[in-house]
Amino acid sequence: MLIKVPVTVIVGRQDKDIALCIFEGRNISISRYVDELPEPAIEKISELDIGDEEIRGHVAVTSFGHSTVKAVDAGSSSGTCYITRGGDLVELPRVNLRKSSIMNKDFGRWVNVLSLPIFLENIINYDDTGSIVLAPSRLGENLCITFGYSDSTCIRLVKHFILRARACDSGAMMTVSCVGRIPQIPLEMCLIREDKYILFRIYLNTLLRLHTRFKMLIVIAKGGNIVKRYIADNLSDDLTETIDEAFEIFQNL
Repeated sequence: MLIKVPVTVIVGRQDKDIALCIFEGRNISISRYVDELPEPAIEKISELDIGDEEIRGHVAVTSFGHSTVKAVDAGSSSGTCYITRGGDLVELPRVNLRKSSIMNKDFGRWVNVLSLPIFLENIINYDDTGSIVLAPSRLGENLCITFGYSDSTCIRLVKHFILRARACDSGAMMTVSCVGRIPQIPLEMCLIREDKYILFRIYLNTLLRLHTRFKMLIVIAKGGNIVKRYIADNLSDDLTETIDEAFEIFQNL
């Protein structure tokens, strides 16, 4: 989905569809958007309620500059989570949205989510279900938002990599990047320490058939040379052991 900036988009559920409320200047429009998402996943998105002044939805995304994309939890019943640049999963701040604040571009508490995935479920505390995931990015003068669905196995692997990365020795730096313009929503996380790194790449939109050689990739390198590479054709819970093995190699380099 492409929308010319400056724009603010509220995402929620209306009936069994994803509903979008789009604020473009002084114009407000409500539309429905379905991106081949399974009905059970759509049911997990909170309602979209646009009142006379207050706005309630699941997540709000805005873009008003060349490289600015910000988001907040728009008052949904379950917490919204996203991956920070520091390599952790945290809830988006919740803000009581009002039409006047959006019209006046009052985005002080909104956080930067450019090139970061936003999960529309409380994935920190729950493993048994998947999550709608959206990936906002900029494409020229347009805000690009790609919708997808991550199953529970995919989310578990992402959380496990972050858990192992946080347990590593101090002095390491974590980078996170998500290419939102690609329908498969590739997520790449890299833990770097001195002259070595461990790179983790996975495709968050598990509904799509992947035109790639792998569904999960781990690369360990030192001094510019690849030490070990893991390629998984299918995602499974057993891959958590692969992640553990990869970190053991990384820490012993």
